[in-house]
Amino acid sequence: MLDRADAILTPVFAREPGNSPAQHAMSQVLLERAGAALYNDNDPAAARAYALRVQDILRPIATQDAQTARTYAVALQTQADTYGWDDEHRAALEYHLAAEAFIAGLPEHLRTDLSLMRARAANSRLLGETYHRLDQVEEARAALDRAVDLNRAVRDSAPNNPTYIRSLAISTWYRAVVHRSNGRDVEARASIEEAVANGRLLRERDANDAGAVRMLAIAEEVQAQVLADLRQFDESYLVGERVIAAHRDLVARAENAPGARRSLAAALMTHGGNSYNARQFARACTAWIEGRAIYRALDQDGQLSAADRARALSQAEDFTARACSPPRAGLGDQI
Repeated sequence: MLDRADAILTPVFAREPGNSPAQHAMSQVLLERAGAALYNDNDPAAARAYALRVQDILRPIATQDAQTARTYAVALQTQADTYGWDDEHRAALEYHLAAEAFIAGLPEHLRTDLSLMRARAANSRLLGETYHRLDQVEEARAALDRAVDLNRAVRDSAPNNPTYIRSLAISTWYRAVVHRSNGRDVEARASIEEAVANGRLLRERDANDAGAVRMLAIAEEVQAQVLADLRQFDESYLVGERVIAAHRDLVARAENAPGARRSLAAALMTHGGNSYNARQFARACTAWIEGRAIYRALDQDGQLSAADRARALSQAEDFTARACSPPRAGLGDQI
């Protein structure tokens, strides 16, 4: 469908590159293509090229109205996210900060528009992740608190809007990830419980919404980790099993798309880690070996990024080699 939309719009835009409706329509298709390339096809380079084209189209008119400003900001954020996908976090930081500076510098009537608040919240969440990856602890905390505050304000403007609920769930989920990584267990539990509650609300509204299934799965994955940290291993395992079942469902819905399979592999590695920390070594190895097999298959098909090959596949090979022949405590007391 994106190919068809592109084929219709490209000649129209070529004939009238200064036509505002054509600029907006072309930009929206390119942003959709960027999202599909990054999150479904695991192709950051293609996504980056689409995001750069959007910026080129909109740069001369980026501040003319809220819709244009939002699309331009999202294109900057998308460019940043492609670098984060490749573990190039210094480059990601540059463009996340550029998106933040662009929105912060807009006139108040644009900056406080709900669509711009949402864009700023999304970028702040990813900015927080980037700071976290760069070990800039307080900067990460401030960016994530801003993301949650913005998303809460947007949600409060329309409490039953599922899009707003999902955005709030995402920001509280990732804030919990960072709290947990920095040993802030109380804050981590409070944030992840809010994320899970909102994820369940979305799933209850529409069980056929793949986005709701995925949102709840990623929130419960962190909840399982938090429970394992608190040594509530039985509860952690049950939550983890729900997470794996949800990811298998998402793989089926996506017709075995590389991005969905990659997410399943990552969830299996996390589930295995929680089991290992519970000293359930056979259970851990079952999850890790399946995760490794998925990463290997993606790599063989040329669908694994260089960053995933260096980090995710390498870790899966290491864990299974040291702990799974036979299953044992080959990685120490806890990972």
